[in-house]
Amino acid sequence: MKKILLLLLTLLLLPALFSCAEEETSEITVIASNFSAYDFALEIVGRDNPRVKVEFLPAGDAHSFNPTFKDVARISSCDLFLYIGGQSDTATASLIGGIRNLNAKALIDTVTLLEEGGHDHDHAEEETVYDEHIWTSPKNAALMVNAIYEEIVKIDEDYAETYKANRDAYLEKLAELDSAFEELIAAQTKTVIFGDRFPLIYFAEAYGMRYEAAFPSCQATAEPSPNRIAELIETVKREGISTVFHIEGAQHTVADRIAEETDTATALFHACHKVSEEEIRSGTTYLSLMQENYTALQKALS
Repeated sequence: MKKILLLLLTLLLLPALFSCAEEETSEITVIASNFSAYDFALEIVGRDNPRVKVEFLPAGDAHSFNPTFKDVARISSCDLFLYIGGQSDTATASLIGGIRNLNAKALIDTVTLLEEGGHDHDHAEEETVYDEHIWTSPKNAALMVNAIYEEIVKIDEDYAETYKANRDAYLEKLAELDSAFEELIAAQTKTVIFGDRFPLIYFAEAYGMRYEAAFPSCQATAEPSPNRIAELIETVKREGISTVFHIEGAQHTVADRIAEETDTATALFHACHKVSEEEIRSGTTYLSLMQENYTALQKALS
């Protein structure tokens, strides 16, 4: 409630913000509240395109979006705002609902949703809790890329052919990644163990990956029970598993505990969820993170 009140106050102050922050520019501006959407937009317009400015708000997060007054002013004046949408993104919905003529795209509408347990879900049923980490599957990434391309072309038709060529080239790279994961997991003989929260339902479903996780989903708050940890330890020992995975942005104490009990290694499987500004400046992309995931998974399954 406090967050929504803050956003409403921000909207009331927008005229004053614009008087201070507005700049003379002919750039087309695309803003994303999610790293993957930001990276996909960059691939479509071209990373060195002076015509289109693509921005990522560091506050962007699948579970909480907490923009500053300055961020709201930037969003209000942009040509396209990309966000995930869904039940965890209610603050964003409240924000954009109060901005007149905002061109916004909820990318959650581009894919078939899965419940947090991993089942197909008709997202018209609002009472069902579904997983919103839609970008974790390269198959979904391709759908998101197409959706973003369509939105960008609408606002910059003169360069549609350039954007189409960029999109097609990127889709080829995603298809290669997709095929590599399919081949790798088709030969899977061991369970993949996640001693952490699990935001990878879409990835697991896309490739039929057999896995066990300490937490049933990414949004689980309670610590796993001793029985659950004991079950994971038993699976690691029984199957001769060499690696216990954790995701980014966490202390991964559960993964460490399982590894210590089984004399195994831990490794990062990046959900492309929390990516720092420093990582972006160093050249981190969706593809680079997913390729690192492939290498880690290949080693764990070998």
